[in-house]
Amino acid sequence: IKVDVVSGTHALQQLEIRVDGSIVATLPVSSSGAYTTNYSFKKTGNQTISVTLTDTAFYSASESKTYKP
Repeated sequence: IKVDVVSGTHALQQLEIRVDGSIVATLPVSSSGAYTTNYSFKKTGNQTISVTLTDTAFYSASESKTYKP
């Protein structure tokens, strides 16, 4: 799973990646760029990938996409 992030006013801190609501990765994030994690999808149907990016002031932004195998 690849996630592109862009920093704002405050320094970035953490990126949390979920698949169907379960956390599959928590990555330290220090700057804008691409972050990846390996994940083997276990189901054959559509799955929802959600990400939450948190900065050092504890502001967060979330986004989700549907993965269609």
